[in-house]
Formats: sequence, structure tokens, C-alpha cells
Amino acid sequence: MKVRIKTAIIFGLIIFILLFPGYARPYFSVILLFLIGLFASKEMTEAFANINFKLNARLLRLSYLSFIPSFVYLFWHKSELITAKMLVDNGGAKNINLSINQDLLFGTILFYLIFQILILTYMIFKPLLQKGANILPEIAAQILTSLYISLPLFAGLLLLFLIPAGWFWFVLAIITPWISDSSAYFLGRKWGKKPIVPNLSPNKTYAGFIGSIIGTIIFYLPIFYLAAKYLFVISFKPIYWLYIILFGGALGILTELGDWLASAIKRYCDIKDFSNLLPGHGGVIDRFDSTFFSFTAILTIALLFYFF
Repeated sequence: MKVRIKTAIIFGLIIFILLFPGYARPYFSVILLFLIGLFASKEMTEAFANINFKLNARLLRLSYLSFIPSFVYLFWHKSELITAKMLVDNGGAKNINLSINQDLLFGTILFYLIFQILILTYMIFKPLLQKGANILPEIAAQILTSLYISLPLFAGLLLLFLIPAGWFWFVLAIITPWISDSSAYFLGRKWGKKPIVPNLSPNKTYAGFIGSIIGTIIFYLPIFYLAAKYLFVISFKPIYWLYIILFGGALGILTELGDWLASAIKRYCDIKDFSNLLPGHGGVIDRFDSTFFSFTAILTIALLFYFF
């Protein structure tokens, strides 16, 4: 337990160092996305090697870091970007621009798609032409594990740079799984008896699942009230409480699903953790498995909110 607590403190400090400067300069927080992609590719390759699936570590790394061309594109257009700092520095609602630069959004997505399609095409046809149809299961594993992490990391990039108050959404996507997991742990430990997914993880219970949802909602209620008042500077209407409850409940469920999927991969690969990089906590994928879902979910909800 002491090792676990010590690791959690050190890990939390590292995340803080990478996130806090991103409020003023979101480029700094891209380092976190880069590190996740770098370590996750190694962990995923080693996990599948345990069952003699030879994933291409180099291609997996390229896929996970395929957000970099899009980041370069955004850097070239940095004068047009909307950041959370712009939302508060000018002061007053009249100076707040809550619109999305659609040209930048579509351009960024296009750069990502081009790079990702090239990588996936190479992933499919190089081994297929060299080894024949028998290699199809490994090709399928390579593609699925590529998209599993590549898409969320790209979603994180879009949150940072193209969504108004993006740093707020980015940090929220990282913190939400911590709140969800902690709530699930404490309620599950106290009242959990019946496993909810015994075939994936016998320690996860219905009480823990409900705790995850309740904990996330309770956390979101004051966070979004304060954000509406001081960040977005909008009048808070009573109906917003319902929106927050629905939003928080959805994120609580999705973070649990992310944890279940990671558990399924580990069970399939016959491993306990993806690595021992973080003693007592496992590897990078173990720590960010739910974040992969929260990045994608929060981006989707934010886009729906701003476009519709």
C-alpha cells in the first residue's frame, strides 16, 4: 500500500507539471499525449507478445503518434486558435468567442486521417503480401489496438486546441476517471458483493459501478456551476442541473466501460498489468484506459453542444 501511495503522489505531480502550464500554453500539454503514445505502444506490443501475437511496435508507435502532423498543422495556424486563456483574459462575456473554427477543425482532421490511413494500409498489406491469409488475426489485432489508443489521443489534441476553453475540457477528461475509479473503489469495497463482469474482472461489483456514476455526478455539479459562472460567463439556468447529471452519469458509465475493455485485453493476453512502470498501479495503459474513453466522449459531447 505504501508503494502504491508513493507512486500515486509522484504520478500526480508529474501530471500536474505537464497540465498546469497548458492553461497558458496548451502546446506544453501535448507532451503528455506524446508520452502516453510512446509508452503505450511498447506495453501493447509486449502484452500481445505474451500470447505469441507479433505486433509491429514501430507501426503501433506511428499510429499512436499520428496526431503529430495535425499538431504541426495547428502550430502553423496558432494565431487562429481559441484557448481557455483567451476566454478569461479579456474579461466580460462580450469578449468571449465560443465558436469553433471549422476550417481549422476539418483541416486538422484531414491531416490525421491521411496519416492514419497510410499507416493502416501499410499495416494490412505488408504482412498480408509477405505471409498470406494466415496472418489475418494478427493484422486485425494490430489495427484494433492502433485505433484503440490513436483515436483518443487525437481527441485529446482537438480538445486542447479547437474547443473553446479546451484546457478545461482536457483536464476534466483526465480527472474524471480518477474520481470515477475512486468512487467505484470505496463504494465497491464497502457494499460490493455481486460481481458485475465476473468474466472480465471478478473484483468489479454492481455497487462499484453505481458508485462510479454517483461519484462523477457529485464531482461535476459544483465544477460545471463554477465553470458556467467564471469561465464561460453565462447565466446558470435550472435546467442545466439536469444536463450536468446526465453528462456526469454518462461519463461515469463510459469510464467504467474503458476499464472493462482494458481488463478484457489483459485477460486475453494473460497478464495482470500492462507493465510495471508505475509500481502498484501497472503501466501507462492501466492508468489511462478510462481516459481514452473520456477524451473521446467529452470531445463528442462538446462538438454536439457547439454545433447543435
